[in-house]
Amino acid sequence: DEAKKEIALAMYYHSLQSKFSRNKDIGINGPIMMVGPTGSGKTFIVQKACEIIDTVYIHVDTSSMVPEGIVGYSIGDLAKEILRLSHYDIHKATHCVVFFDEMDKLFSSDSESSYGDRIASQLLRLVEGSTIKISYTYIEREQLPHVIETLDSSNMQFILGGAFQWILDEK
Repeated sequence: DEAKKEIALAMYYHSLQSKFSRNKDIGINGPIMMVGPTGSGKTFIVQKACEIIDTVYIHVDTSSMVPEGIVGYSIGDLAKEILRLSHYDIHKATHCVVFFDEMDKLFSSDSESSYGDRIASQLLRLVEGSTIKISYTYIEREQLPHVIETLDSSNMQFILGGAFQWILDEK
């Protein structure tokens, strides 16, 4: 219940910022961290909140991400997905909600991927607010209604979710 209230409040403020501050950042959308075991409803709560406020919602399984420059799902691919889901409406895209699930997997010592630190560093820059450069293949450029070269993440709402068992064990 506490998580629902906190997410509802955060989404309300994010919605206000999106609707009433078209050209400036009013600085109320800091990242949110959701800690809880698998199956506790973290993703569901965020997804439903985004449906209620009619905001573009992106779910990212962070454990499957790779650093930029390596074949696989990267920050650049995330930017393309945001644009696609927002129907290339730049205002909707720059005010979307991105839920990074399985964040704890980036920091586990037995991680199968050796990219955890590099991905975490790239995600930190994104969450802090940066401009994502988007590269397209020739075929993608031909199929798009119009090409958007960059995407600003300063007004996006980021939610970092995971089990973070070591945090829960310390309580």
